[in-house]
Amino acid sequence: GTWSEWTTTGYCPTTCGSCSVAPRTRTCTSQAKGCPCTSDTGPCGIALCPWPTPTCCGMYVKSLNGNTRSFFCGPG
Repeated sequence: GTWSEWTTTGYCPTTCGSCSVAPRTRTCTSQAKGCPCTSDTGPCGIALCPWPTPTCCGMYVKSLNGNTRSFFCGPG
């Protein structure tokens, strides 16, 4: 099926760098029958951190969202 983007559904203690993990959900947007909603945990606060803080935390790197043409901290 076709899925929506992940949406953070819980509290995220940080605002940048993908330094924290929060609950998230996504829904099936296609017409396929039996296509369930799913839950997961994933990075939150994916905006780039301003200097002098490191731009992204841990294994995350500066990445480009081709649709929005904006940068975020994504998997390396």
